[in-house]
Amino acid sequence: MRVHNIGKQRLVINYSQADLSDSPRFYISNRLLWQAAGITRIRRHRWPVEVYYQEGKAEGLDQYQVRGFQAVTRHVGLVGVAYSLLRAAPHDPALQHKLQRQLKYNSTPAWRRATQAQSLWSLGSLIAAGLDQDQTLDAVLALLLAKVYA
Repeated sequence: MRVHNIGKQRLVINYSQADLSDSPRFYISNRLLWQAAGITRIRRHRWPVEVYYQEGKAEGLDQYQVRGFQAVTRHVGLVGVAYSLLRAAPHDPALQHKLQRQLKYNSTPAWRRATQAQSLWSLGSLIAAGLDQDQTLDAVLALLLAKVYA
């Protein structure tokens, strides 16, 4: 198909049900030589990255006022760690119960905001303590991730 002011594009229409009874999903690609199965496969791998980017922006990924490259990479790394921890917390019923009890919140939006605030504060305090002890950011994050995935 040709899109005005964009040029030739490949349109892929996917259904989840073999009988086509569900709603179609439409994908447009400028990779004219790729087959529909390849475009669908790439989209399946790419979509989590898009979700992470959008949710990361909501968590502060785009909120920095620093100039140095090292400061930017630290900010992105810290937001990534905080985002990952917040995404993992709902899958741990014991942790979720403990946080809800400590924060005295039962509604999901309020719990999420309070959890984010407390998690970011705790994470920042932990990292600041490590940096104050002359540890590198990589060392602090490696220790943190080792504890998270232990």
